Amino acid sequence: MQVEKLDKRNLLIFLWVAFVAFGLIYLGISFLPIAGSIKRWTLDVVYLMPPALAAAASIVVLRRTNRTERRFWFSFMFANLFWLMGETTGIYYEIIHGLKEPPYPSFADYSYLLGYLFLFLLLMSMARFSSAFTLKKTRYLLDTFVVIIFCFVIVWFFLLKPLYLLYPDASAAEKAVNTLYPILDLGIVFGVFANLFGFKTSKWRSWEILIALGLVVTTFGDLIYNFFAASNVYGPSNQWSQVLDLSWIWSYLLFFMAAVHRLIKKEMPPRLRARTPTEDANRTWQDILIPVFVLVAISLFLYLAFNHAKSSLDYWIFATSAIILSILIVGRASVVGLENSQLFSHSVTDFTTGLFNHRFFQERMNSEMQRCQRYGQEFSIAALDIDEFGQVNNIHGHAAGDRTLREVANIIKDFARTSDTVCRTGGDEFGIVMPETDSLQAFQACQRILERIREDQGLGQISVTVSAGISSFPAHARCKEELIKKADGALYWAKYHGKDQAFIFDSNVVETLDAEERVRRAEEQSYLNTVQALAAAVDARDHYTQFHSRHVASLAVSLAQKLKLEKQRVKYIEIAAILHDVGKIGIPDKILNKKGALTESERKQIETHPELGQRILASTTVKEILPWVISHHERWDGKGYPKGLKGPDIPLEARILGVCDAYDAMISDRPYRQGLTRAAALEEIQREAGKQFDPQLVETLTHLLTQTEKLLVTTG
Repeated sequence: MQVEKLDKRNLLIFLWVAFVAFGLIYLGISFLPIAGSIKRWTLDVVYLMPPALAAAASIVVLRRTNRTERRFWFSFMFANLFWLMGETTGIYYEIIHGLKEPPYPSFADYSYLLGYLFLFLLLMSMARFSSAFTLKKTRYLLDTFVVIIFCFVIVWFFLLKPLYLLYPDASAAEKAVNTLYPILDLGIVFGVFANLFGFKTSKWRSWEILIALGLVVTTFGDLIYNFFAASNVYGPSNQWSQVLDLSWIWSYLLFFMAAVHRLIKKEMPPRLRARTPTEDANRTWQDILIPVFVLVAISLFLYLAFNHAKSSLDYWIFATSAIILSILIVGRASVVGLENSQLFSHSVTDFTTGLFNHRFFQERMNSEMQRCQRYGQEFSIAALDIDEFGQVNNIHGHAAGDRTLREVANIIKDFARTSDTVCRTGGDEFGIVMPETDSLQAFQACQRILERIREDQGLGQISVTVSAGISSFPAHARCKEELIKKADGALYWAKYHGKDQAFIFDSNVVETLDAEERVRRAEEQSYLNTVQALAAAVDARDHYTQFHSRHVASLAVSLAQKLKLEKQRVKYIEIAAILHDVGKIGIPDKILNKKGALTESERKQIETHPELGQRILASTTVKEILPWVISHHERWDGKGYPKGLKGPDIPLEARILGVCDAYDAMISDRPYRQGLTRAAALEEIQREAGKQFDPQLVETLTHLLTQTEKLLVTTG
C-alpha cells in the first residue's frame, strides 16, 4: 500500500514537471529561428496535443466514474471535445488551406461556443446548484442577469465598439460571434467566482479546483485576445501573441491534470445537500454589495447615455441597460423579501411537524411573561412527551416515528385552544403556552388532548400515549427558567408514576429533579427495561410457564397492598417480582425443561439462579430489591437456599415473593405433571405454613385468595 501511494505521488510530480516543461518547449519553439512553415506546423502539432489529452482523459474518467459524478464529467467531456474540434478546425484551415486564420466565423467558432454551453453546465454541477432552494436559485439567476447586462455594456464600450469601428463592413454573424465571445468569457469568470463565494454547498475536490483554475486561465486569455484583436495587434509579429497561446495550452493541461487527479486520488465525494437559509453565510454581503453595485451601474449608464453617447446606438445601449437593471433590482428586492420571510419561518418552525420550534417557545414565553407582569395576569405552560417513543423508532423505524410525531403534533394543535401556542421543544417533546389560563384550566385542556391521543386510531397503526406536566405563572414560578423546570418536573412525575396522565405542579407532591438526577433515573429505567426484557426471555423459554413473572408480580402486589405497605415499597415489590427469576437466563434449557427428576448436580445448578440474578441486577440503582431477589427461595424453617436464612431474618419482601412464586408454580402445568387446582394449591400452601412459608403471610394470602374466589363466583 505504501509503495502504491509513493508511485502515485511520483506520477503526479512527473506530470506536473512535464506540464511546465511543455509550456517552456512551446515558447522555445516560438522564439527559435526556424523556417516559417516548419515552425508553424511544429507549433500547431504541439499546440493540439493538450486539448487532445484533455478530451481523451475526460472520456476515460467518464467511463470509470460513479453515477453521482457522471453529469459533471459528461459536461466536462463534451466541453473538451467541442473545443478540440474547434482547435482542430483552425489547424486544418492553416495546414490544408494555408490560411493563417480560418474564415470568421467558421465551424471552429461554433464548436467553441457549444463548448461554452457545457462549461456553464459544468459550473452548475460544481455548485450543486440543483440542491439549492427555489428562491435562492431565482435570486442568483437575477444576479446573473445583472452581471450579463453589466458585462455587455463593458464589452460594448471597450471591445465591440472598437471592433465595429475597425471592421465596419462585418457581417451580422461576425458581429454576433464577436459579441458572444467576451460576454461568455466574462460569464465563465464570474461563474467561477460566484461558485467560490456564493453557490457552492460543499468543499471543492482537487480536480474541481484544477478545472476552475483552467477556466480562469483560458477565459482571461480570451479576453486579452479580444483586446489585442480590437487593437489590431494580434499576430506572428507580436511575440506576446505566443505567450497568449501559452495560456490556452496551460488551461488544457490543467483540464488534463484534473482528469488524472480524479483517476489517481480517492477523495470522498462531497455531501450533496441544499443549504438551509440559516446556513447561507454569504447573504449579508451579497444583499449589500449587489444593490450598491447595481445602483452605481445604473447611475453610470445614465450618465454615459446623456453625456458621452456619440451615436443613437450608444444612447439606446446605455439607457436600455439602465432600465433593465432597474427592473432586475426591483425583482431581486422582492425575492429577497420572500427569502427573508422564509428565513424567519424556517428559524421558528420545526421541519418535521410544522409546529413552532423551541426557539419560538422561549420567545413566546418571554413576551407572555412580560404581558402578565404588566397587567397582573397569569398564564400556564404545559410540557408534553410521547411515552416510550424510543420503542416506536426501534420497532417500526424512524420513518414511522416521524409519521407518529406528525400525527401527535396535529392532534395537539387541533385540540389546543386557538389562543394557545403549540411548539415542538425536543425530539418527542412538545410545549404549549396558554395565555390567561390558570393551572386547572390548563389541566383540563391537556386532559382533552391526552384523551384524544389515547382514543385515536389513525397514528399509522401505532398506539401511543402522551404524558403532560403543567405549571403556572406566577403561582408556581416567577421566572421563565423556573416555570419550565416546574412543568418539566410535573411531566417527569406523570411519566414516573404510570404515564398517560397529566400532573399539575405541586411542591407537596411533585419532586423537581435536577438534570443529573433525571439522567440517573432515566438510566435506571432503561436498565430495568432491559432486565425486564431478560425476565420475559426467561419466561418465553418454557411455554408452560409463560407470563409466570407477571402473575407472581400481580399476586405479590395484591398481597403487599393487603398488608398495607407504603406505595413506593409496593412498587419495588412489583419490580422485584418481575425480575425474581432473571438469574435463570444462565441455566441451560435442558435443565429448565427437563421432564424427569433433577439429579443432585442439576438441582445445585438451579439453586444458583438467585445469586446470579442478584449479580445481574447489581448495576441498578434500585438497590432495595437485591436482598429480596437473592432470598426469595429461603424457607421459614431455615432449610432454603442460598444462605439458609430462617424466620424473620428473611426480608418480608422476599417472603412475599417466595409464597407467591410457589403458589403460581403449583397451579401451572409442567411437562412432568398437571397443574394443581387453585384450592389444592392453597391447601398445600397452608400445610407448609411455619415450615416453608411465613405463617402470617399464609393467613393473609388465604384471606386474599378466598375473597378473590368469592368475587369471581359472584360476578360469574
